[in-house]
Amino acid sequence: PMPNGKHVQQAIGLMRLAVERKPGFDPAERRLLELYLEAGFGQETLTLAAKMRDRDPGDVDALRAEAITLARLQRYADALDSARTLA
Repeated sequence: PMPNGKHVQQAIGLMRLAVERKPGFDPAERRLLELYLEAGFGQETLTLAAKMRDRDPGDVDALRAEAITLARLQRYADALDSARTLA
């Protein structure tokens, strides 16, 4: 790991490129989603999770990231809705 989480930011940049070059490439999108979540990029996490859920409404990774992000944003009712969809 690099100081100040720079390794995460560099990885985000690389994964964004991968997703832009091959839209819908599931492994790159899933890794990018996890990186956004790790970095605390709330809006980016929610946007990508919504895109993934458009393709698969029951996508567990997208729902998990969405629930965590919504809770971090203190949108507890929305987070609970997402979490309930996981159950």
